Amino acid sequence: MKQDRKIPNSITSTGPKTYSGPNAFSRAPVMVLCLDTQSSGALFADTMPLTRLRHILDHFGPGWLDDQKIPETISTGLAAASMIAHWTRQLLNCERGLVRSAGAITLPDKRIIIWSGYHNEQITRAALKLAIDLVHRTHNPDALAEHEIEAIHQHITHIKSRCRRDHPNYIARILMLAAEEKDLPFESNPALERMMRFGWGRNARTFLEAMPMEESYFGFHIAHNKMFTAKNIRNLGYPAPDHRIATSLKDAVTHASELCWPLAVKPVNEGQGRGITTNVNSQDALAKAFTFAQMGSNKPVLIERMIEGDDHRLLVIEGRLVAAARREPPHVIGDGQRNLRQLIEIENKKRLNDPVSRRYIKQLKPTPQLLTYIASQNLTLDSIPATDQIVKLLGNANVSTGGLATEILQRVHPGSWRRDYRNQHNSGHRRAYCQWYFGNGDRQACTGHGTCPHSSCHYCRQTRSAIPVDRTIT
Repeated sequence: MKQDRKIPNSITSTGPKTYSGPNAFSRAPVMVLCLDTQSSGALFADTMPLTRLRHILDHFGPGWLDDQKIPETISTGLAAASMIAHWTRQLLNCERGLVRSAGAITLPDKRIIIWSGYHNEQITRAALKLAIDLVHRTHNPDALAEHEIEAIHQHITHIKSRCRRDHPNYIARILMLAAEEKDLPFESNPALERMMRFGWGRNARTFLEAMPMEESYFGFHIAHNKMFTAKNIRNLGYPAPDHRIATSLKDAVTHASELCWPLAVKPVNEGQGRGITTNVNSQDALAKAFTFAQMGSNKPVLIERMIEGDDHRLLVIEGRLVAAARREPPHVIGDGQRNLRQLIEIENKKRLNDPVSRRYIKQLKPTPQLLTYIASQNLTLDSIPATDQIVKLLGNANVSTGGLATEILQRVHPGSWRRDYRNQHNSGHRRAYCQWYFGNGDRQACTGHGTCPHSSCHYCRQTRSAIPVDRTIT
């Protein structure tokens, strides 16, 4: 355990110490802080003003302690420590996180142990330190000055931003929730960023978001390069949109004349809808889309003929169809009174209603891509759509850029299962999704496949039975 050190405002602590596996405090990994209450004087004494502490914690974390019930039999100091632990846990979870464990106990020598689960040690240490600092402020009889309140809010904002950047994202969260249902332990892999380890010992498995580390290198290499993916799909004999690779804007203009408008322009090596522009139908729009796809680099850009239709993703794992989703681009529906700006604000409020889905559904922002897309429909943010008019805000349906997904597993034709199983097998994947567009009549095209199954089941929370790909419907 580390040497004693002074946390600001005169609270003496030992640690924090990290337990990366099952321990005396929790089955999950935790960070433990030992507080010397004797050196800290009245800070954790029975005279502590719990009501004031609760008020301060509620001010900086509204609703974070609503579900915490403090037994009347415990000491005031232990009650305060318990509030600190649970407030810290909520801070770690409010952006990205699935920290379940938090608590406090009193040792026979009057020291208090506080623990909290963690994903990132540095972030959790900063959150604990901030929470304990709020305890000291509780004993200050004067109200907090405006500059103090602003400094605390800035500190919380900084911790939240680090959680958004370094905590497991919504893709990994899906696996973590499934692991909880099966009582499987998990923790962030301390040696590798964006990695989660499920299970202990030789049976443990490490995932990059939702992709297992034992996935084929060949399949991984193809799936993470749109140029290789497009060629592989065609070589396997699947219907696919015509495409070209452009290394300069001059190349892109030449290819556009060969493919004909409208076009889809994509960066070769990005995922989750980043850098994509659809419905490109002029040279000016092509120039903007090409610049956006390159993202300040000189990397090649994929130019594809635009395929109109509904976006579907089918997830096959080791020969079994386990999820299917129809994805819709972000859109609003006119009422004949409000303009697009107001309709977008209303849609964003709806997306915040559900405390679970709000972690996955993205807020819609007036990005240059959104403005360009609505401009292609001769609209601006001040335009007032007619009653029941559906206005698409972006051309791509990626959930990461604001799209929505609907579960359609039971509606998938068996021919699609077998086709995607062959695609998965021939591309070297054990687990993979395939992306299909289905248009009017018989028009269809496969536009990609990947190794992370996240896009197929963002909102498909109901338990479904996996369907073997050789099953037939009579």
